[in-house]
Amino acid sequence: MKKKLMRVALFLLSFCLLCTIILSMTSTVLARDSLSTRKGTTLYPLYWTAYESCFEEDAPLSEARWKDNIDWVADTLLPYGYSMVTTDGWIMDSTITNDNGYLLKYSDYWQHDWQYWVDYAGNKGLDVGVYYNPLWVVDSVVGDASKTIIGTGLRVDSIYNNGWVDYTKPGAKEYIQGYVNYFKDMGIRFLRIDFLCWYETGSVEHGAPAFGTQGYATALSWIEEAAGDDMELSLVMPNSFNHAENEVLYGDLMRIDTDTTIGN
Repeated sequence: MKKKLMRVALFLLSFCLLCTIILSMTSTVLARDSLSTRKGTTLYPLYWTAYESCFEEDAPLSEARWKDNIDWVADTLLPYGYSMVTTDGWIMDSTITNDNGYLLKYSDYWQHDWQYWVDYAGNKGLDVGVYYNPLWVVDSVVGDASKTIIGTGLRVDSIYNNGWVDYTKPGAKEYIQGYVNYFKDMGIRFLRIDFLCWYETGSVEHGAPAFGTQGYATALSWIEEAAGDDMELSLVMPNSFNHAENEVLYGDLMRIDTDTTIGN
């Protein structure tokens, strides 16, 4: 009986060792190396977002309401760990850019630019997050020769493809990484990047071109490289193909391909 148990034990041990060897030889996908992944969770587990007002009114957030909410979060929620406020979408009226085609503010109807509000919130102890996709190119730059890609003499509209960056064009990497650095240099530490599935597989309904998985992965890698340790990347509406192999590599957190709406 003892010999039989010994043989079973040796068999199980050998099997476990074999499995360990096989697994060690199998390629694995590791998460992007960032402050978030080292911590094991988002840097901002509690924060306020502008989504509710925008959704209910189907309109950009007003600057007055943005200010009121910054003040309210700082006074009421900051003591309980809410350390960031962030904009959301509804940016269809945002057209005013700097010389490199980067938006100066959340909405053309706002008086103040991004930097003003980063400083305002910072003085109250809050970080600012921004909803924006560095793969977008606003229509207002098309035909404007004064808008050039940072670090190059190339026109921004030379990489334009129906509102998106064509990653195959010269200057695409410089434009994308320049956008990330543009926000980083203001002190913005959280970038919420939306409609990512459209970049990969396109949207016939919305006229979005499809750049394929390789193009999608390349563009994400440029964003991740520029973000480094100074910015957390929130990937919104990704396809997450192959168990999110690209999203895991290049993002800190993901949001599924649906909206909260009214919670139903």
